[in-house]
Amino acid sequence: LWKHDSPLPYYPVTNATVDLNPHGNPLGLLQQVFAYYKLGQYQRAIQDLDEAIRLDRQRASTYYYRSIVYAALGLTIEAERDFAKAKELGYEDSP
Repeated sequence: LWKHDSPLPYYPVTNATVDLNPHGNPLGLLQQVFAYYKLGQYQRAIQDLDEAIRLDRQRASTYYYRSIVYAALGLTIEAERDFAKAKELGYEDSP
């Protein structure tokens, strides 16, 4: 059974963070995701993670981070699916 209690990596949250224009840049989207996660805006984080995955389907860490956000939302099946995909793509438990 999938279980993970770690939050997303620390990223300082400021108004400038949320106002980033990361579209078309998977890494920029991930920075924005960290801010949304810290603010408890999980649905917005999921939207940006979905876009980051659309832009780069082979980035294991994106699936891993989405699994954490899904878990925060109580969506265990989705969290387990993304965690498995992250592992399949080579993600290690200790980033």
